[in-house]
Amino acid sequence: MEIIGFDGSRGIAAPNEVIDARNSGTTLRFFTAISSLCDECVELTGDSSLKKRPNMPLLNALKNLGVKVSSNEGKAPIKVCGRIDGGRQR
Repeated sequence: MEIIGFDGSRGIAAPNEVIDARNSGTTLRFFTAISSLCDECVELTGDSSLKKRPNMPLLNALKNLGVKVSSNEGKAPIKVCGRIDGGRQR
């Protein structure tokens, strides 16, 4: 198997559907961060238990890096729009 990357000049393709993490907080948080690499908006959700769990530290970190994030008071459903740009802070 060969894994082919890309040069970073464009984001990764966003899914056409909402990402349902069901009851996995780890999945929700990883994919929230990964979604900041997409050029398009990505919506993430989960079951009723997951929708009660806080995510504000991650959402604030993404906002501080220029990503547009909206949520239900820091809880799912979460919408991530805008691509984070890499580089170094000076």
